[in-house]
Amino acid sequence: MEIKSTHYQNHREWEVLLDEKVTNINFENKYYNLPASCIISIYRDQQYDLRATITGIISDPKELDFQGPEIPGHIYQNENIYGLSTDTLYKYKITGIIIAKQTTRAISLDPVTLEFEAELLLDGFEKELNHGSYEQTSIQEWYLGAKSDVSFSYTTARAVSHQFTKARLNIDQEIISGTTSSSSKGDDYLYISTEDFDCLVAKVPEQFGPDWSFNLAIEYRTTLKKIPGAETRKAVSEFVGFVLGTQLLHIGSTAYGKTNNPIWHEYQSPWGDNVVSKCNRSGLSPTKISSFRKNQAQQIINDLLPIYLKERDTLNLVGILWKYWIARQSAVGVNLPIFSSALESLADSILKQHPTFKTYYIEYKEFEKLIEEELIVIENKLNSNLHKEKILNKIRSASQRGSNEKLDMMFEIIKLKIGSQEKKAIKARNKMAHSSSTTVSNSEAAELIKITRTYETLFHRTFLKLLGYTGAYIDYFSDGHPQRNIDTFIP
Repeated sequence: MEIKSTHYQNHREWEVLLDEKVTNINFENKYYNLPASCIISIYRDQQYDLRATITGIISDPKELDFQGPEIPGHIYQNENIYGLSTDTLYKYKITGIIIAKQTTRAISLDPVTLEFEAELLLDGFEKELNHGSYEQTSIQEWYLGAKSDVSFSYTTARAVSHQFTKARLNIDQEIISGTTSSSSKGDDYLYISTEDFDCLVAKVPEQFGPDWSFNLAIEYRTTLKKIPGAETRKAVSEFVGFVLGTQLLHIGSTAYGKTNNPIWHEYQSPWGDNVVSKCNRSGLSPTKISSFRKNQAQQIINDLLPIYLKERDTLNLVGILWKYWIARQSAVGVNLPIFSSALESLADSILKQHPTFKTYYIEYKEFEKLIEEELIVIENKLNSNLHKEKILNKIRSASQRGSNEKLDMMFEIIKLKIGSQEKKAIKARNKMAHSSSTTVSNSEAAELIKITRTYETLFHRTFLKLLGYTGAYIDYFSDGHPQRNIDTFIP
């Protein structure tokens, strides 16, 4: 559907997905035997997932069957398709496709001719201009997200003007002419600057994107600094989402040439199920980023992003954030072991970087040597027990420190003080992880909500402190959600 606007260039404000039709198709691995004249139509559904159908004329229904290697117990391998737009202006690459639900209709019996339509499952697709080569000057990444309280620091001005003329030939001696114009101005972006690249984090105008989502664009330009690689851009979105309090769900990218016209597009489905429900929730920013201090979000990102990029792979921060987001989307109570797993994974990563903090009471090999004779005796006594090896392994690992002790060491390393409420939340994780109860009373549910708010706040404090943050955080446990200095624990 084409977006109608007054003072916007549609392709500069949001992804452009307008009745995408692909023909001249070629199956890369020949897993399907369909004619090149088939038409593929691509669109987004109500959850913003990519959907596609393929239609065409065949002479045998078997042409729709998978022709690749079939391995018992395995699903069919995905296929890639190359093709062109119907006007040949763009070339396409559609990835990860499988032909699914299909219908056929006979339109001729002699010779046999069938018209078919089938569902096309796909991972995503790319399209780029088919003719000539173009220099990329900027790229915008498009994201869905939950509502954020962020206050944007910089202003965008937009304007468009149209000139018209009118002349009744053979009657009018002069041409009637005039102009119409439309403009707007508003604060809608943050300017992020690092040593290697700069980028703009921009709110997408309300006229664009689904109305149930907080839509964002992150823009990179060669006129600012070099455009970073895809993995760095992905890392930027991870950290920006954390500061804004919402997981940014990537749905695609657009690259532009010197004339500011799009030369390349990439589209994908947002991650996860029930995206509308995810985006309808309010975000949970770890710090105050609303109008109380207009440039606070920008300042935090500028200060901490370089450290996040430096430590991201070493400490597996991307995996730890994934656990955090999954916990945020999980049911209260069920989420506690996942929150705990995120912190425990962070502790393991940090302790590996600090070998003076021992994760054991006695080193594994030394301990095993100490109890070698006893192990032989126990092994003989357990000779007929089905669980002998599991029991012996537990004995061998008895010198290893527990997860709570590792958390304490992590807090010591990053110099984060925690209080009794936060310790209570950490202990509650064990109860939920090993609970066999299927029912929760109202009072227990209320307590689980409090514990969840504590764990969310503790994760925020830990993550911010790790990155060197010295300002205030939001205490989501206490009434009114007050701000406290990062070194002040929940009272």
